[in-house]
Amino acid sequence: MNETPNSHEVEPFGDEGNVAVIEIQPGVGLVVGDLLPEGLDVTPLSLLDDSARDKVTHAATQALGWANAGAQAAQGVVAARGLVQLDAATVQALKQGATLMQSQGKTLSVLMKNGKIVGHARFVPAAAGTASTMAASLGPAMVMLGIQAELNRLASLSKHNIELTRELRSTIKDGEWSETVGHHRDLREAVETAMRIGAVSDSVWQGVAPKRGELLSQVERASRALKRLTPQLPQKNKDAKERQQFLLEHAEEMIGDAQALVRAVDALTMYRLLEAGNAHARAEQDPREASRRDHLVEVSRQYDDEAKREAREVLRELRVELNVAAGLKANWYAFDRRLSRKNATDAAQLAGILNQMAERLGDATPQYEEPRFEALEQATAPSSLRTVLPWRLSDDERLLGVAEVADTSGIGVGDIGRRRYLAMTDRHLYVMVPREVESDGVVREPIPAESIRYVRVRPGDEKQPPRLTVATTEEDYSFEFGSWAKGSDKRDAAVQFSNLVASRMHLPADEVPVVPPQE
Repeated sequence: MNETPNSHEVEPFGDEGNVAVIEIQPGVGLVVGDLLPEGLDVTPLSLLDDSARDKVTHAATQALGWANAGAQAAQGVVAARGLVQLDAATVQALKQGATLMQSQGKTLSVLMKNGKIVGHARFVPAAAGTASTMAASLGPAMVMLGIQAELNRLASLSKHNIELTRELRSTIKDGEWSETVGHHRDLREAVETAMRIGAVSDSVWQGVAPKRGELLSQVERASRALKRLTPQLPQKNKDAKERQQFLLEHAEEMIGDAQALVRAVDALTMYRLLEAGNAHARAEQDPREASRRDHLVEVSRQYDDEAKREAREVLRELRVELNVAAGLKANWYAFDRRLSRKNATDAAQLAGILNQMAERLGDATPQYEEPRFEALEQATAPSSLRTVLPWRLSDDERLLGVAEVADTSGIGVGDIGRRRYLAMTDRHLYVMVPREVESDGVVREPIPAESIRYVRVRPGDEKQPPRLTVATTEEDYSFEFGSWAKGSDKRDAAVQFSNLVASRMHLPADEVPVVPPQE
């Protein structure tokens, strides 16, 4: 565990230790309090001098409302301990009041001492009044907190990204690879030196200052390379296998290009933040340097966000298809079992690399969340549905219910009894063909909830299973639950799901015909 200069172990004051994790920017928390949770990897505030650290401590304790912490802070008992990285899953769990949160070996909300729980850390999101109040009172110290947080993150991730991409080196030219590694090494060493001496001195900055043109050129080359395959991607309305095969064949190349872009942007961001840190050293004497520092921080964030958004968008479809393939064991190619096994192995390996990279870019890996309403013959949804559905839903779309039915919309013998999976979300009704889901991971275009005009629910009885009729702006659907839904519990579940669909009925006033009164 890294320790701050004032992070000596002390007895907690009050009934429980006073410790808070204040989110100062997305994914980065400031640990403040009278002791450190065991197992928490905290990076010391090495780019802040003693007076700035004291200012951060006092601002935090005042914002948190710790009435008796002022004297403790003056004695160094309560202190700003340092910065901690918070992944998306950790932040979400803490926001939901987790009392025992283990994430990647970190204990983030439980305070341990001598093997015993002595209290719980308070988590304060960046959007909360406490965090914003503290930020408003810190001024330049808050800017340097942000600079250090970003430099910490980029320096550590650059090592990981280079190792990760080494598996894909065949897709990267040796010259470009050497250039990338060289830039990362030089900038990472500059960051480490600045952390060690406690400032971005002129000598540290001058060692990397001439690299600006090379870094800008590298970002531009990487961006062009990432986009070159996109026009060749088969359209969505074409054969699913053709599209999936194209993505799988070009996966390594696309991931390598995206990694090259991310590495190049990381290097350029480190460069700008080092420049900002150097300007900060003269900001008190020269207001122009303070303005330049703030501008560099803002530009680096905007550029970083834009480049990562670009990489996320290009890789999103590839990531979806690889994870679906890995989850379904690449059943796309079941005609040749040897090819199927190889594709499953390749897809799983590449999906793992891509998921790590996506987390790095800010995209969490979607998980199947058990819906409130389930009307299924078995106790849980089929494994294929649990694998595919999270990847096919839109961003932030919530799954409300799933059901297993027969499509009775047709009148011919061949049209009766077709199995379907239904999934109701807060935005759409999905009607899925099981064999398409199980073999190709295909989910057809969903029915927008706002296009559902009329729903009729026939609850059935001991002899007749429930039936569901859905009329939309484009088409009418009729579904019937299986014989398993004749029993009371199963029938109730089927009716509840049907009522969920019915609750989405929407008939705009302009679609209601107005009949003139009879004269």
